[in-house]
Amino acid sequence: MSCTELAGPGPGSGKELLRANGRSAHQLRSMQCERGPLQRADGSARWCQGGSVVLAAVHGPRGTASRKEDPERAVVEIVFRPRSGLAGPAERLAEATVRRTVEGVLIAALHPRTAVTVVLQVLSEDGGLLACALCAASAALVDAAVPLARTFVAATLAKTSEGVLLVDPDAAEEEAADAVATLAFAARGEAPGDVAPTLADGVLACRSAGPLSDGDFLAAVDLGRAAARCVAVFARASLEKSLSALV
Repeated sequence: MSCTELAGPGPGSGKELLRANGRSAHQLRSMQCERGPLQRADGSARWCQGGSVVLAAVHGPRGTASRKEDPERAVVEIVFRPRSGLAGPAERLAEATVRRTVEGVLIAALHPRTAVTVVLQVLSEDGGLLACALCAASAALVDAAVPLARTFVAATLAKTSEGVLLVDPDAAEEEAADAVATLAFAARGEAPGDVAPTLADGVLACRSAGPLSDGDFLAAVDLGRAAARCVAVFARASLEKSLSALV
């Protein structure tokens, strides 16, 4: 899927700004989703967004160690692996965000005393990595047929020193930004071919770095929701294409 321009405010919003990579402030990078690339996982997906690529593998629901199990619900385990080297504090923070997001949609009561494990392997990184990982996790959970109340999608935004919000920033834009925020939203299909984040449920999970005023955060949520809706439409189209190939 090619870069997507979001509908949004007119002149003065920063939307008309052209970035160094040629995109406007409200334009997403191209997205690709490969479902089921791994044979030894219960479900898997490779999500590409611009230069960021994450491979997700899902195992479970399956039995887990008694010290970890919950007698009333399935537990969620997330493993976030960097492209190279050992996992550090950044990966631990990413794991916590993905875990909160998955727990927000998983119908955990159906599989007590089990664990759902999501392993996220970074293959390449060029900005928006957490959003890319969240989308990969969602696609892999669907591929594994894990019971979910809804799927989820995510978007990353960066606030420039001029106060402009950039959708789906690359690594250089994140590095230069005053603040960066990644937001995850629940998604559901309202009609065939139409998947949109549900506004009533608000934000499933949020991780931000840098100063954001209340006004900046609310603007980021609105723009992030619009971006996530576009991602959700792509995810639905990707799933329909995958299913049609099986027929």
